Amino acid sequence: MKTQKRTSWRVLGIVFVLLLQSLTFGVLAAEQVDPLKEIETAANEQKEISISFRLGSEVLTINGNQVTVQKPVEINGTTLVPLRVISEAFGAQVDWNGADESVTLTYSDIVIQVWIGKKDCLVGDQQAVLLEAPILQNDTTMVPLRFISENFGADVGYDGATEQVTVVKKVANDNSVKDFAMILKKSTKENVGDSYYGWSMKMPKKYALEYRSFNGNETVFQTSEEEESILVELLPMPENETLESSTNRFANSFEDLVLQSKQTVMVDGVKMNRLTYKEDGGIAIVQLGVKDNWLVILFYANDDMAKYNAQKQEILALLDSFRMNYAADESVEDLSDVDTDGLREYQNKDYGVRLGVFPDWYDVSEKENEMSFANLAGKSTEPIKLFHIVVTSAESGMTVDNWIAQMRAHDEKLYNPKYMKVTQGEDVINQSGTWKTLTYETQEPDSVTKEKQFFQIRDGYKYWVIYGMANDEGKPDSLPLAEIEKMFASLRLEGINEETVGTILDEDLLDEEVTYRTVKGNAKWSAEMPDDWKQIGFGAIEVYGTSDQSSNSIGVSTQAANVSFSELSSDYDKYIKDMVKNNGYKELSMSNSKLGGVACRKYTMLQQNNDNGVFHHETYVTVHGGKIYIVTAVIRDLYASEYNLDILHKVVESFQFTD
Repeated sequence: MKTQKRTSWRVLGIVFVLLLQSLTFGVLAAEQVDPLKEIETAANEQKEISISFRLGSEVLTINGNQVTVQKPVEINGTTLVPLRVISEAFGAQVDWNGADESVTLTYSDIVIQVWIGKKDCLVGDQQAVLLEAPILQNDTTMVPLRFISENFGADVGYDGATEQVTVVKKVANDNSVKDFAMILKKSTKENVGDSYYGWSMKMPKKYALEYRSFNGNETVFQTSEEEESILVELLPMPENETLESSTNRFANSFEDLVLQSKQTVMVDGVKMNRLTYKEDGGIAIVQLGVKDNWLVILFYANDDMAKYNAQKQEILALLDSFRMNYAADESVEDLSDVDTDGLREYQNKDYGVRLGVFPDWYDVSEKENEMSFANLAGKSTEPIKLFHIVVTSAESGMTVDNWIAQMRAHDEKLYNPKYMKVTQGEDVINQSGTWKTLTYETQEPDSVTKEKQFFQIRDGYKYWVIYGMANDEGKPDSLPLAEIEKMFASLRLEGINEETVGTILDEDLLDEEVTYRTVKGNAKWSAEMPDDWKQIGFGAIEVYGTSDQSSNSIGVSTQAANVSFSELSSDYDKYIKDMVKNNGYKELSMSNSKLGGVACRKYTMLQQNNDNGVFHHETYVTVHGGKIYIVTAVIRDLYASEYNLDILHKVVESFQFTD
């Protein structure tokens, strides 16, 4: 049961005026960073490709799933496996040419071509020789496992005692078109860096590139034993912050560690602060500096102090090699994947989505079928920008026009029409075909948003694209959406992997009936509340409601008092009038009503909250059993539609005294 639901710019937009700014100047800023958690999170987000089996067995474990295939064979010490094993594990594209009995495998930017019965092969445009030729066995193409896997960047192992074969490849970022882990593994260059962010350092040869965030602001190197880690991270520098204040805030996240030293190092003439900590037999070294509008963090951690001490000079030399001025020469392996159009290419293989994303935008996707990007690195005076793609299954007989009509009806149900303007535009054509369009403009006293929405149905799936901007001032037409159109123009839809994706219901269009449950308060009252409401306030005021952006809630407070209803009404009328006069409330109405069958005074007003928008308040005040009861129903006025107000009123009307 959902009382209000909408996955659009107004969920990831108007609210993002608050949420994303808090991320930009809080969670992503220096005062909130914990590098140890960053490394742990990176390890959890990393994808691993794996193949495991015993020689002689037809059951293989591929990426954690057991699969029965044609039994692998060993010829002169070379293991050949069914082609299907490679394609399923790596997601490689396979092309068969029957005329010359050749197979072409494409993975990332690696192309391998082999021929049945021939040891000669091609890796890209380079000739190579296989130890054993591919064969056909029972109409199954069998190919050399080690040669192909290693060229795809994987490590292949064999345990002679157990005859167990293992293939493991770590993918630093599955949504990038660049295979960072393989690049570093094969690189012979002396240094590594990022030309976009402008940093470089000596190649950490004993480390693998464990993780790299999509926008490239976070790079993690780690040893195979996972004892040692190096993190390079660039975060938007909070306004009015200095290196010293950021260093102090940063150090607060290490308050449980023992600070051994604090020193200043000069990097390319720029000051960096270096902090050294120890705890539980390990060591952590943090180095911070400021480059342009970025806080630059270089972080080293080792779980074993003894091992650190044994290689201390080598490690410090590696950290000292860090530079904040990128040297564009052949000695540096450049990790930047920003193309000549100034975009960073994103890919989602399962959903067949490719597009160029502005290089400093963050991937803020939360669901598998949603791809969301935002400019979290801007200043507080800049508009928040978002690009959002949602893929769901198309209902039988659904047309784009029917879909748009349903979406508009859904919005009219959930939003207060006085804030919103919707217009249908001309069809738009890009690389992905023809799109129907809507433009939404929303203006509240403290925020303004403008978004474009695009709709297309193809191959049984609905593609919904939203891009827009939000700011805390101005008018919708002052937001230049043309800045974001470059991303939409780059969007390519290359076909969904239906076997992997399956059916995805469109939650926005699920017409679920609101169901209620009885809630009993501590102050001897009860009310029927929607099932998805939770207790969100405790103590003297009991508050129940939603935790989403609508702030749909009911609060109940009591106070012992020997007062008549008429006396209370007179006093509270004066109190409310004073609030309206002095505390930003407006549009006051006062009337007599009923609460739990008892006469009450009802006050309806709007409150301008400078941080969170305009709120619709309905307050009910009465006296019962020697107590004053104050029941306040609150909803953000943007969402004060007839439908949502009806839910609030049903809760109030169900209120009962239980003494």
